[in-house]
Amino acid sequence: MDKIKEIALVIPLFILFYFVLCLVVAVVISLSRFLLTREPFLENLKEWFLTLFLEILNPFNYLF
Repeated sequence: MDKIKEIALVIPLFILFYFVLCLVVAVVISLSRFLLTREPFLENLKEWFLTLFLEILNPFNYLF
């Protein structure tokens, strides 16, 4: 029963950590692109965040 509680606690923490990590990386990339090439910040932020966040669902990452 304790193992189930641990797993039930670890999974939401991992999702929250992964969400924040993807958001921070997307902000850094979007900000650098905005400052260097004047590309739209929010458009790049959305694109990079979705790309990074959905990368965990790519099955080809787990084949090798």
